[in-house]
Amino acid sequence: MERAQLPKTSKAYKKRPELEKALLPDVTRFFKPIYGDDYSEYLCLPPKLAATMKHMVGQEAHLQDSTGKKWPITISYVDGVLAFHKGWNDFFSGHRLSIGQIMMFEHINGSSCFSVRIYGIDACEILNFDQEIAEDGGEERSSQSNTIEVVSQGNVGTIENDVGLLYCLYFFMVYYYSFGDTIIIIFIYSLYI
Repeated sequence: MERAQLPKTSKAYKKRPELEKALLPDVTRFFKPIYGDDYSEYLCLPPKLAATMKHMVGQEAHLQDSTGKKWPITISYVDGVLAFHKGWNDFFSGHRLSIGQIMMFEHINGSSCFSVRIYGIDACEILNFDQEIAEDGGEERSSQSNTIEVVSQGNVGTIENDVGLLYCLYFFMVYYYSFGDTIIIIFIYSLYI
């Protein structure tokens, strides 16, 4: 099936910035790495976005994850800063968020829905949260382990000690990517005790 072509003399054929702007939504994107603060009760919004969201204080919004599930949250002030507050804890615990993960948010201005993508410490997007929980046996993740995984030139091995580990392995890396006006910083952090 062929697409209909407009005559070259038509005004619609010429590029019209005002038409393009009307057709493309005004989108704000931001990211939040989880790096040590307690994010389980609320998540502060970036100041630039917060300035445009003041009208939503006390109103319900939704966070939509990569599975399409929507989580209700309320936007409110916490210590003078606009934040996702009521309902945030359900989203946080429902996705088993932890240190080293990164959340990427996208908000279409005028909408009350935020699209959220969550990336694990392996820098890959987490797509199936129910599967992640099922693989863990539905139990809380623990930072304590009696096994250290050793990776050297592509080989993986383990060191086990029934008495407990006598050594701590500490690993922290920062990746910095710049794409034009967007800067992405990825933190990878591991601590085995």
